[in-house]
Amino acid sequence: MADAGIQSESRRGQDFVAAEILFTVDAADVAQALTVAWGAFQDAACDDLAGWDLASARAEVQPEP
Repeated sequence: MADAGIQSESRRGQDFVAAEILFTVDAADVAQALTVAWGAFQDAACDDLAGWDLASARAEVQPEP
């Protein structure tokens, strides 16, 4: 199970938006959580990653308290 939402966004000009996306994933381990989150991101991008700055992408994984 995965839930995603935009945490924050900022527009820089007419053709650029920086967005922070928060994924909440119910997974057995960190690797599975990242796999599920990455799959959800690819689905949202419709597998057209050319417009995304993947070099600046980062992931923070925090286990449930």
